Amino acid sequence: MSFSGRKKRRKSSRPAVHLLQHPPTTTTGTLSVAIPCTILENIQKPQLRTYVIGQLARTLTIFKVDEVIVYSYDKNQASDLDANGKWITLLLQYLETPQYLRKHLFPMSEDLKFAGLLNPIDAPHHVRRDEWLPWREGVVLEKKQDKVYLVDVGLDRLARVETPEPVHLGERVTVSLGEKQQSSELSGSLCCKTTPKRKGGLYWGYQVRMAAALCKTWEECPFEGGYDKVIGTSERGRSIDDPSFRLAPYRHLLLVFGGRRGLEFDSSRDEKLSVQGVGRHFGVNELFHDYINVCPFQGSRTIRTEEALMIALSRLQPFL
Repeated sequence: MSFSGRKKRRKSSRPAVHLLQHPPTTTTGTLSVAIPCTILENIQKPQLRTYVIGQLARTLTIFKVDEVIVYSYDKNQASDLDANGKWITLLLQYLETPQYLRKHLFPMSEDLKFAGLLNPIDAPHHVRRDEWLPWREGVVLEKKQDKVYLVDVGLDRLARVETPEPVHLGERVTVSLGEKQQSSELSGSLCCKTTPKRKGGLYWGYQVRMAAALCKTWEECPFEGGYDKVIGTSERGRSIDDPSFRLAPYRHLLLVFGGRRGLEFDSSRDEKLSVQGVGRHFGVNELFHDYINVCPFQGSRTIRTEEALMIALSRLQPFL
């Protein structure tokens, strides 16, 4: 019996990435969620704090969330936003980034000390080396000539990419490589990050941004025309089981989640909303197009934000 010393690679039981493809869509609809930077309140151990954000990232991916906003609800908690908010943002961005690009985009950091413990989000844009898709995420490594660059796209050779506009070295880009697998020199062109979703029906990850106040979650919307549907979630909202509840067609939907003490408390600590009279002249529910309770018969006294996110997206799935 001979032994070569080389481990036999186990065949993955995970579905191939092409099985996650859906028919091309012309829709430009987006799904965003807003969570408070206090989501880690009462969690002391750094390993557990990291794990909670890892579960959050998987939930965002499973339900194809396009954008997540990490907000602070108190002007006196600027340091809280700087510390917790920036760390949450960093870890969410790290997990969303394909593994082969992380060495280029994330230097060694104490903040990512326990990130290796987390389950991968395994999104379609985390393409494996032995898989072929018409698109890949990459990082620009070298400029060959005017508007021609070498890009690491996670394969055994760099891709030669042409772009109509100059890009920066170290910049993350989306590369279109074509339908047919290229066996020799890799070549492609830059495309919009929304192209894989629009042309291939593929979920292509989420964006992360920070907001210095609750009201800024919708005021600083990056999408043209803003959010046309904003829904608040609270145990004091109307039940999602209410027969009258309907989710009208939308272009940009935002779901807002409160912290441990709820959106009522969060809004009361927002300076701009307080000036506008929230809590004195009108209720917090009037800030939103709808104000819903996604778990009307809860058994626990509290539902943590990361739990509420999973419940809400599960219950709203038929409407999305």
